[in-house]
Amino acid sequence: MRLTPRIHIVILFFCVLSFSGVAFAGNTLKMFSMANQAARAGKLDFAFMHYRSILRDNPTSPYTDQALFALGEYLYIMTDYNQARDFFSQYLESQSQPEGKLFALVYLLKMALSEHETDIAQEIEKEILLWRQQTYIFKKVKEYSYRSPLFRKHKAVYSIDKIEFYIENEPFAKVSY
Repeated sequence: MRLTPRIHIVILFFCVLSFSGVAFAGNTLKMFSMANQAARAGKLDFAFMHYRSILRDNPTSPYTDQALFALGEYLYIMTDYNQARDFFSQYLESQSQPEGKLFALVYLLKMALSEHETDIAQEIEKEILLWRQQTYIFKKVKEYSYRSPLFRKHKAVYSIDKIEFYIENEPFAKVSY
């Protein structure tokens, strides 16, 4: 059986489509790896650029949640609260990794408080308090830790009457029961 030029073109087209997905996924993995390296080295500007590329080039990648949190955190640090709020909100809506949810809520709380949005802040506080119910048997406090995609250490210290939040061991926020 002899293949016509038209069939050659169709076969070539399907081969290109098949391999482009692999190359695209490989590029996303490379961007994620570069973002992690930059974040570990403390080069947050470069990490931001790589995470932004992940969202722009492949918004359905397995790294989307981490990129959303990283962009929100970076923009919070840069005091661009409007964009930071957007990224944290997207993270909370789409996240498949609940580890950072509590801290995304805390960032949103801090932004609401800084903008004097007390109604929004109260709603976020309620969500924070309901996020993880704690029982204190034989302990006065419980801790929950999270390392963000920008490799910043986050910690929540639960006690009977409050939750205290720390970033890089510095006090960040407090929510009382």
